[in-house]
Amino acid sequence: MALTHRVPQIDLASVLLQSHPSIDLRVQNYENSTRNFLKALTTYKNRAITTISERRKHQAAERKKVLERIQAVEKETNQCKLKEIDLVAQLEREKEDRKDAELLVASFKRQLATIRDKYTTVDAEIEQYRVLTLNLRRDRQREASFVIDISFQTYKVITSSPNLPSMTILVNNLNDTRDIYAFIRDVRTAYSTLLDATLS
Repeated sequence: MALTHRVPQIDLASVLLQSHPSIDLRVQNYENSTRNFLKALTTYKNRAITTISERRKHQAAERKKVLERIQAVEKETNQCKLKEIDLVAQLEREKEDRKDAELLVASFKRQLATIRDKYTTVDAEIEQYRVLTLNLRRDRQREASFVIDISFQTYKVITSSPNLPSMTILVNNLNDTRDIYAFIRDVRTAYSTLLDATLS
């Protein structure tokens, strides 16, 4: 509750009757009151400054914490991005490795199919030679013959009976040497060798 000061009543007639009229203005009380007011004002100002300073310190500390948290989150985010990049790169490498492995497996399968085809072809040729051998054993006086096409620059044997396994090699030699007589001689020798090997 605020304090109130009553202004004293002055009896002007009594003052004038005095030999040395004077009025007590109570300056000392005024000075004391003013001094107390200024002291209270200074105290309030200092308290306000202290409060503001503490608030600023608190706000600065909170701001620092927020900035540190933001920096920590940004750092963690960057690390996550780097990990994501590494994972994506690793996935791409694994895809490439799997693709290479699939291509390698496909290549092996093609090679296996080719080998099987060759095996089938060789097996058929072996069977053909076996039949030929049996026929030669049954008929020792059987004639051997072949038809050669010389109408082109590259010679080619159209048919041969019985089938001569080395005929392809002999035709290649003929195309290299162009010696038809030597070719006929070599074919005759090959048939003789085949017949001798069959009958032995």
